[in-house]
Amino acid sequence: MFEFLKMKGFSVKDSDVEQAQNELKVVFPEQLQLFWKEIGFGNLSIEPGDVASNWDKFFSPEEVLQLHRREGEFAQYARYLSEGGIEEREAEGDLVFFQINHATYLTISPKENGRIYYYDLPIAESLEEFFRKDLKKYHYFYDLYAEEKRIYSIKSNGLKEWTLAKDSPL
Repeated sequence: MFEFLKMKGFSVKDSDVEQAQNELKVVFPEQLQLFWKEIGFGNLSIEPGDVASNWDKFFSPEEVLQLHRREGEFAQYARYLSEGGIEEREAEGDLVFFQINHATYLTISPKENGRIYYYDLPIAESLEEFFRKDLKKYHYFYDLYAEEKRIYSIKSNGLKEWTLAKDSPL
C-alpha cells in the first residue's frame, strides 16, 4: 500500500504492535499497522532522495505507548502536548504517532478509522491520504490550519472578510 513512498525506516515486529495495543487497550488503525509492516518507523524523508531530518519522525509502537504515558524521553514533552488540543484528541482516544518538530505532533484516531489530525483539525481521512497530500505539498496541513484559524477569528470577532485589490499599494 505504501510502496509509493519509496522510503524505509527501522523494522517493527508484530509482537511489538500487539504488546503496545494490549497495554494501551486499543487496536491500532489498519493503515498504521500496514505502515509499520511495510515501512517501519524513524526519522523519515518524505521526498525521495532526501536525507531524513531530525524531525518528521514516525513513532514505533513502543514510542506511541511511551508518549501516551509521558514516559522516558517523552516526559519532557508533556507541556507541548497540553497545548494545541493534543490532550483533548488523546482524551477522545486518538494516539500521537508522528512528530513534526519538538513541539508539534500529529494524531491518528482509531475510532475514526485512522483519520489524521493536526492539533484539533482533521487533515486526512487516512494515513495513505496524508502521505499522498504531503508528497504533493510538503507540510500541506500548515496552510489548512492557518486558513481554519483565520476563518475562526473572522467568525468569532464578527469581522467581515476582505481582500486587497490587485492594484493596491499595500
